[in-house]
Amino acid sequence: MKKIFSLALCTLLLVFTACEYDNYDAPSSRFHGQILYKGEPLGFDYNEVYIELWELGDWDLKEAIRVNVNIDGTFSQVLFDGDYKMVIPKQVRPFVMEQDTVLVQIRGNKEMNIEVTPYYTIEDVKYNYNAETDKLECTCAVRQQVTDPELAKEVDIIRVYVGKTAYLSHQSYINYHTLNTSNNPGGSLENVVFSGPAVNSANLLDSQNYIFGRVAVQVKGSSIKLMTLPKKITFR
Repeated sequence: MKKIFSLALCTLLLVFTACEYDNYDAPSSRFHGQILYKGEPLGFDYNEVYIELWELGDWDLKEAIRVNVNIDGTFSQVLFDGDYKMVIPKQVRPFVMEQDTVLVQIRGNKEMNIEVTPYYTIEDVKYNYNAETDKLECTCAVRQQVTDPELAKEVDIIRVYVGKTAYLSHQSYINYHTLNTSNNPGGSLENVVFSGPAVNSANLLDSQNYIFGRVAVQVKGSSIKLMTLPKKITFR
């Protein structure tokens, strides 16, 4: 009888304990913003750049909250109110930051834009659909922004993507064209010319008279790309 009573008591305690955990409020504070250079948004590839948030305090669980950065540089995460250490790991940054670690206080919704300096910017981008070759032609300038000898990196890859939608990334594209940069002397490139990639317009729906383009730059020693924002090109 005592065993039955003890078992019932333990079960009741477990139920009450579970209820106590269930009664905790869900996180409701939205932390959001955008990664910028001189006030202008930077573009990235899908799921390549991310933020780590480490909650400060005496907690048993010491794991970072990963916040993925969208292709237009925006990010958003719902959090509990508290104090956090914000880090963007160096291995996922196509840019440099003045501070590697930033303390963030969350008390209700918080918007915080992050100013960085990209190794290179992609400027003066012009697209042209060539109906005769069925290719997306592109010209641009790739200008070095980080010139400190201890931080500067050389260009490794310059690439233009073409896709059906504005959600254009390495996971969703029609085609891409990569330039040979083996003879690149380093520094800025003022006259970058792409003669492709193929659009394969015959595979598009008859009602679709547009495509999207994006230019990407990747520096040596990194697999992370800085990209222009998707650009819509009407062609028929």
